[in-house]
Amino acid sequence: MTQVQRILHPTDFSQCSLKALDLAQRLSHMLPASLTLFHVADLRDLQVGATSMYAGAAGAEWLQPAIDQRLLEAKARLGELCRPQDQKEVRIGAAAPEIIARSADTDLVVMGTHSRTGLAHLFLGSVAEATVRASPAPVITVPLAANLRPPRLILVATDFSPSAHRALSYARLLAAATGADLAIVHVLDETRQASPEQAHQQLAQLASDLSQRRRLLVAGKPAPAILELATDLGVDFIALGTHGRTGLARLMFGSVAEHTVCHSLVPVLTARELPTTQPQ
Repeated sequence: MTQVQRILHPTDFSQCSLKALDLAQRLSHMLPASLTLFHVADLRDLQVGATSMYAGAAGAEWLQPAIDQRLLEAKARLGELCRPQDQKEVRIGAAAPEIIARSADTDLVVMGTHSRTGLAHLFLGSVAEATVRASPAPVITVPLAANLRPPRLILVATDFSPSAHRALSYARLLAAATGADLAIVHVLDETRQASPEQAHQQLAQLASDLSQRRRLLVAGKPAPAILELATDLGVDFIALGTHGRTGLARLMFGSVAEHTVCHSLVPVLTARELPTTQPQ
């Protein structure tokens, strides 16, 4: 059974993160669920500074007070953002691995995305996208441009995979909590083998409770088609599964979920398939 009792909000204190915090706090109230604000303190700049300015024990003596001060500042900033009922955590390390590890102990991650594109995206990557690929918990990414009005329509994109089924179950949960309507779409990509008739039948089986006008079939490349439809319908959320490709497969085939996260103007919920032994 799909449940959200714990929400994790990773923050770097940027404007993107503040926008995501707004949504995380709203969802924690509506679901309802506990909310933990989570900051990863990357101390590599301090370590490099200590090495360049001092040698041996002198560097270590300089470094520890600087680390303590950085952590105190992070905790203070989290305290300013927290409501009385919220929790806060600070860890030391690299952001993406620490967030992914922490997400194993939560039900939903809500975070901002800086939406890098082009060369900056290729070389720098994105903490949000790394989290989308690897988090065992579903992830809602929130672009800075998002208009966080009360959601009226959630668009679920499905390729009929287990990860897409999981995304649909969380979209249903959000719709029930917020009062939003659901629409579901399958994109007929030329590389796919399913016929339009088969796709219509699968949509009807998957979402028999939705009216025919909310069960949509479009043709094109999946990510651009999903984003175009989201704009045309004026949706407030997009939900879809992610296959979590990494390495060569990701370079060769890309990711519909990552492209959608990068270019969407509304929050995007992504969900990975879980091992069959892990509860939903």
